[in-house]
Amino acid sequence: MTDVIIMFLSVPPLLVSCWYLLRGLLNTAVVIYPVFFLFYVSPSFLNVIYGVPVYPNKFDNLNAVNSDNSTVFIYGMFISLLLVFFTYKLLKSKKTRLAVDSIVISSLVIRGLFILSISSLLLVLFAPNPEVYFDYGKIRSLYGTEDYKFYVYVSFSCVISALCILILRFIHGENISNIKNLLFLTILILDVVFNGKRLLMFFLPVYFMIGYFFSKNKKVDIIKVLVSFIIFISFYTYYTDEIKSDISKSEEQVYAALRIDFGRDDVLKFVINETLIKDGEILNYPGQTMFGAIVAYVPRSIFPNDEMKPYPYAQYLTNKLVYSERGAGLKGWTVTTSFIDELVSNFGWFGLLFVFLVYSKCFNYIDNLSSQNYRFYFYIVLAFLHVVHPHGIMPLVYLAFYLVMKSYFSGYKFKW
Repeated sequence: MTDVIIMFLSVPPLLVSCWYLLRGLLNTAVVIYPVFFLFYVSPSFLNVIYGVPVYPNKFDNLNAVNSDNSTVFIYGMFISLLLVFFTYKLLKSKKTRLAVDSIVISSLVIRGLFILSISSLLLVLFAPNPEVYFDYGKIRSLYGTEDYKFYVYVSFSCVISALCILILRFIHGENISNIKNLLFLTILILDVVFNGKRLLMFFLPVYFMIGYFFSKNKKVDIIKVLVSFIIFISFYTYYTDEIKSDISKSEEQVYAALRIDFGRDDVLKFVINETLIKDGEILNYPGQTMFGAIVAYVPRSIFPNDEMKPYPYAQYLTNKLVYSERGAGLKGWTVTTSFIDELVSNFGWFGLLFVFLVYSKCFNYIDNLSSQNYRFYFYIVLAFLHVVHPHGIMPLVYLAFYLVMKSYFSGYKFKW
């Protein structure tokens, strides 16, 4: 019944959001709602159409929360209230017609970004065994080896490279040539292959979303965005079915694995059950992983002991979910998370309220920015926070904080 209510409440705002996107009339709710729908609402449709997934034994805690009435009720109420909030913002908040400002960037900066964008390729070519990275996902089977230790650097360089490609695409705007467009897409696809994990797959739809914002033919480019999302989902399916060696290829298990990787609903249910109903603790203290994200790039060696610098949130969550143990016990892989369940894990009931506060403050702040270039940047950051926890995109978050603080202390709105 909860899924049916969520479905009923979710369709009208989706239609409104798509209508405004096609017309080029935007506010933050218009842009962010489809992302929220994809990761938090579409699983309810899948529950009704295909049934609630049956997870493998190591994820049995997810099976338990799906059968817990209190957890499902709290989750349903929370998502339903968010849907009402989105609907209000979609209808009432002011929309502006998209007219992205021209961007003038030093050629030296553009060259520097391009060099960083090919850093992953250069690093792979000088790797001990370069052929490992051209076999997509093979690196997963080499955990603990020297190749995997080098992969840590390759993985990080792929993220930096992909971020630079998005920035370069944004800088070139509507004036991008077909050759540069093909070159940027090629580098981005190579980053996805070399990285061998899930994070960078979402960069492809974002790349085409940037194209949509600069396009003069919105209807054609929204089709490109939708096709890129289909490719993204198909690639996710391939990744789950062919790459993850710990999952058999039965239809039920592939479906369950896709729900773990793709949905954020059952993970949030687990966090609600663990922190709000059981009064358990996923983290060692409130705000632990928020602090960890802030000091993400501070060397761990300068802290008096290893545990003083928190690990990424997903490691704590996965350790609790799989082994029912508190702490960052997993360094090789994690389940997918977002800022929403991280807030609940850090602050419990207050975390649920903070989610509404974050949405409200972000929507009001972004919609009042004078520069649409800055608006678009914050759209990207907020969209990514629905896909990964903040630690995974801290370079983007750092810049967002800098822009906010610059606005606060300067006393005037951004101008580009």
